[in-house]
Amino acid sequence: MNEIKKRGEGMPYGVVKEVGKRYAIVQMERQEMCGECHACDYITGKKDCILRCEKEIECQVGDMVELKLAQPTFLKATYVMYGFPLIGLIIGLVIGLGASKLFRLGSEDLWVLIGGLLGIVLPLIGIKWAENQGKFKKYLPHIIAKREI
Repeated sequence: MNEIKKRGEGMPYGVVKEVGKRYAIVQMERQEMCGECHACDYITGKKDCILRCEKEIECQVGDMVELKLAQPTFLKATYVMYGFPLIGLIIGLVIGLGASKLFRLGSEDLWVLIGGLLGIVLPLIGIKWAENQGKFKKYLPHIIAKREI
């Protein structure tokens, strides 16, 4: 249905790198759902990404696992993680510029910089707080099965 397929091979899969009580960290190869993003290429220099996944089964470090990841929720999570800080940056830049002109605070560049930084940091703090409250749990991929290597 809406699950993301990996090049016609069924569910996406990855290798467990860390295991916690409720979550596991899984490294997986870049998926078709990523489109032209390539963020993993820029961050790690590789075509793989690291995901925090909710465990529906017990697994250990090194296990190959299948993941269930609904595409609509993945896209929403992407909008939250990248969209809110971007919108915050733009709003912060405008507010910083406006405040420097309105109140004649001196160096416009400094106030634009401060506004932009606050515009990025405040949404990220809000996202982290919401994550700690469990608001984004529905966006996490789920480990649903072990896969033979």
